Amino acid sequence: MSLNFTFKKLFLTAILGAVASMVAGTALAQTFKVATLSPGGSYWVQSFKEGAKEIAERTGDRVKFKFYPGGVMGGDLTVLRKMKIGQLQGGAMATGSLYGQYPDAAALGIPFTFETQEEMEYVMNGLMDDIKAGARENGFVITGVMGGGPAYILSKEEATSFDDIKSHKVWVPDNDPQTADTLKKLGINPVPLGVGDVLTGLQTGLIDTVAASPVVAIALQWHTRVNHMIKVPVLYLTGAVVLNERDFAKLSDADQAVVLEVFGKVAKDIHARNIEDNEKAYMAMVDQGMNVIEPQGADLQTWKDLEKEARALVVSSSDYSPEILEKLQKLQAAYKAQAQK
Repeated sequence: MSLNFTFKKLFLTAILGAVASMVAGTALAQTFKVATLSPGGSYWVQSFKEGAKEIAERTGDRVKFKFYPGGVMGGDLTVLRKMKIGQLQGGAMATGSLYGQYPDAAALGIPFTFETQEEMEYVMNGLMDDIKAGARENGFVITGVMGGGPAYILSKEEATSFDDIKSHKVWVPDNDPQTADTLKKLGINPVPLGVGDVLTGLQTGLIDTVAASPVVAIALQWHTRVNHMIKVPVLYLTGAVVLNERDFAKLSDADQAVVLEVFGKVAKDIHARNIEDNEKAYMAMVDQGMNVIEPQGADLQTWKDLEKEARALVVSSSDYSPEILEKLQKLQAAYKAQAQK
């Protein structure tokens, strides 16, 4: 065998290897199309995009993300359906939207469960590993959870008591039949709507009352259609970038780790910013003339009694696993014991 033939064979092998490597690299490259109701210019979407840029850089463009903000792909349930058929690979959504496929993802949003932001965060941190693991088993990857602060009752017409609320048309998310059923049992008239339809519902009079955190109310412009706030924390909102497990599983272990690390960091940053912005949003709504009602005395006790009844109804009629409810209660007890020291 001549030296020239050997050289040509080695050269051809190297070329074919390089081509194969390029083809393999291209085959492994994956773009995740992720939709969200968050407005395109919001801090949330900008943070998602910055995280996506870092992921692309650290994975050599093997993993890319394209975001569809402002609800252009529909509400959370529509996004989940599009994820199921492969039109989308993910959504930045309320964790409660996963209830239909994985109820425990919504456990942090059980109404009237937490009295303070600090209590909610303590429980959230204690439950997160369990919730993420359960989500993976049900086909979803929760990359990181961000809280949106306490949601208060916001209404067009003044409501100072629970009896007043009974005469209102109260919005409930269309992905949360348990809360709708609970409100009916409490004598309240729930109107299920997707989050993207709430503003129109307020404008047309289809609904006149919502529960939302100040930062969400301002971001989605709901505050322009309500005038009164009952400052009782109804629930605490959480959101997450949720990916299809089947698409995520196609990534190498190293690339999966990068995605989870980066979006986990993004979620923590957004969470911290949300808590700060929520307080600012509350003050902005007050400055703009929002009538804030803080129940006192007998009225406050009425709300506390209602909280216990509503929470018991939600838990008894829900599909939450006994394990997640037991751990939530233990974490709450541990927090309260710690807070009393």
